[in-house]
Amino acid sequence: MEKDKIPSIRFKGFTEAWEQRKLDDFGKSTGGVSIESEFVNDGKYKVISIGSYSESSTYNDQGIRCKLSNRTKDRILNKDDITMILNDKTASGNIIGRVLLIDKSGLYVYNQRTERIEINKEKYDPVFIYELLNAPNIRDKIIKESQGNTQIYVNWNRIKELIYYIPALEEQKRMGVYFKQIDNLITLHQSKCDKLVSIKKSLLKKMFPKNNKNIPEIRFKGFTEAWEQRKVKNICFISTGKSNTQDKIDDGKYPFYVRSDIIEHSNRYLYDEEAVLTVGDGVGTGKVFHYVNGKYDLHQRVYRCFGFSKEVSAKYFYYYFSKNFYDRVMSMTAKTSVDSVRYEMISDMDFALPKIEEQNKIVCILNRLDNLITLHQSKLEKLKNIKKSLLNKMFV
Repeated sequence: MEKDKIPSIRFKGFTEAWEQRKLDDFGKSTGGVSIESEFVNDGKYKVISIGSYSESSTYNDQGIRCKLSNRTKDRILNKDDITMILNDKTASGNIIGRVLLIDKSGLYVYNQRTERIEINKEKYDPVFIYELLNAPNIRDKIIKESQGNTQIYVNWNRIKELIYYIPALEEQKRMGVYFKQIDNLITLHQSKCDKLVSIKKSLLKKMFPKNNKNIPEIRFKGFTEAWEQRKVKNICFISTGKSNTQDKIDDGKYPFYVRSDIIEHSNRYLYDEEAVLTVGDGVGTGKVFHYVNGKYDLHQRVYRCFGFSKEVSAKYFYYYFSKNFYDRVMSMTAKTSVDSVRYEMISDMDFALPKIEEQNKIVCILNRLDNLITLHQSKLEKLKNIKKSLLNKMFV
């Protein structure tokens, strides 16, 4: 039916039905060959290989470079070429069939298991084709053709016959410009997030004393006194959670902290206080670290540090240990089938402590960074969700 060849939303002025085209119609295709023998540290070209494809359909630079040779000279990519990954080593299978849009000529070469498509620009817009092939509902066509278990793959000679619906070139270009603008906004907020996270990481490293030191590398003007060393057990109480995983429900009112970075929910709470939480065993040992202030519940083997003395800010305690707690735990952990940290390990940890006024200054600047990071992450997620929704509605 003609209405099946029209997307649910489109730009004003476009009314014609979209036409069927094969994947192979988009341009000249060439398969990659093994170029591992040409890899060199100071190579001129970046390599596009299996690990170069990300779940966000952007290029992941693995730092692999190669030289110009008889084997690579015919694999040098041009601007607006598209490359598609035909193998996927990930357990999720979320890479297979994804494509990259080449942004500059003479910078990249492609390895085996990647197919190059030199887009026919007289009929197709490269940005439109890139967005089309990466759209979740469209990429399903290729996913359904995948084979294998530990490493899934698709055969180009088979998938090149897949049918896609394509509008006229003018509508393609309009859609390409629109999605490019959204991608630029996503990149902008991702860049801001990355910079802020990098700044915070640097401050966490420099604003607290290094091992066996009592003065940090940088500090606020007016503070000169050496920091004191305390034991954790002397500045707060420590206990573990009591609840079981069956207490969690999807639409629970209160946060329920378990042994992972995932925060579940529950309709009951056992605690109502300011506290710092960490995981006692499993894959999250020493890595998962949360600051809470309010009503919450805890799973077994999640530790809570609470009831801090007046000379210690709980948020300062959180920031101090978010920098070095994992390294300390790994040097002390009881090695069994999984990493495990005992109550005594936490309580006996040394803790560097400046005056409360300096603690508050440190907390203030790190809090500001966290708020900015959260703001840009929120905008980033909204943009990604908007794009995802549009990709589902603007393609057939």
